[in-house]
Amino acid sequence: MTEYWVSQGNKWCDFCKIYIANNPLSIRTHEIGKRHKDNVTKRLATMQKEGAAKEKEQQQAARALKQIEAVSL
Repeated sequence: MTEYWVSQGNKWCDFCKIYIANNPLSIRTHEIGKRHKDNVTKRLATMQKEGAAKEKEQQQAARALKQIEAVSL
């Protein structure tokens, strides 16, 4: 049988929103690049802010619930 060429495809980077070649050298080169590192830092900062906002919202809801319970007693 004759062997035929098969494409390796591309790898999607969730942080940078781009496709990169799906081979170890390209992936490693991309991941040590400034653009990728900056995007990872931004994503982590965003996640931290969202987590803090969600926690603050939960604390406010708990406080409001305690006030409602105190009034109804």
